[in-house]
Amino acid sequence: MALVTAKNYIIRVPTMLERLFKSRALPNAPLAMVGAKAGNRVLIIGTRFPGLTAELARATGLNGHTMVVGAEADRAAMEAAATGAGALIEFHPREAPVISSGTEPFDVAVATHPLAGLSDAERARLIGEAFAAVRPGGRLIVVDGGSSPGLLWRVPAQAIDAPTVLKLLTAAGGLAVRVLGTINNLTYYEARKNR
Repeated sequence: MALVTAKNYIIRVPTMLERLFKSRALPNAPLAMVGAKAGNRVLIIGTRFPGLTAELARATGLNGHTMVVGAEADRAAMEAAATGAGALIEFHPREAPVISSGTEPFDVAVATHPLAGLSDAERARLIGEAFAAVRPGGRLIVVDGGSSPGLLWRVPAQAIDAPTVLKLLTAAGGLAVRVLGTINNLTYYEARKNR
């Protein structure tokens, strides 16, 4: 970075390298894709993205509720990310039932579990359970893809194709099924539950 002074002002002039390697992704784009608001009840299935989980918990605020369902081994990482963001989450081990007859349904469910590693029956079960936890008129967001560290650079993770995900959401009863977009090799899908 180069600094240029002119009449008591310091002007920051980006160098050529800063412009070349500038991040092209919007920092809050994943949060915008999910669209959680203050007061929402959010269910997150999977523990792949502690940072996104923490931001969602912060967005729902004190009047909202963010529940994470995942492997017990990931509990500490998820709670640490939430604490770092100044938010609270409720963590449930994957084996525990997500919703019982006495609990209030969620406004938004976010499935972050990688779909490529699941069989067709397991994918359908995951999507079905997520829809069952959402209130009538609520939304399900599926996040698939991503990247993993390679030897020299990040390598895109295996993801299933968009038509397959859209068929899964439609078969589970999803309405207005669509691809929201792709950011950093992650594709976001959305479906609404029938009222």
